[in-house]
Amino acid sequence: MARGKHERSAGGVLLVRIGDHILVPLTTVPGSEVVGLPKGRIERGETAVEAVVHDPLTRDRLIAAVA
Repeated sequence: MARGKHERSAGGVLLVRIGDHILVPLTTVPGSEVVGLPKGRIERGETAVEAVVHDPLTRDRLIAAVA
C-alpha cells in the first residue's frame, strides 16, 4: 500500500465587520467548484499560530491577529 503525502496546514476564521454586515473571506480551489476557508501551509520553522497570522497577510492582504 502506497503512503500518502503528509502536509500540515493552519487556518482560522477571520470575520470582517462592515456596518451591520459580517463578512467571512472564502477561497476556491482553481478549476474546482469547492469553496472553503482560507488556510496555508506551515512553513519550516513556523508555528501554527504564526502561519494563521502570516498567510492572510501575504495571500489575501488581510490583517489578522490571534487574541
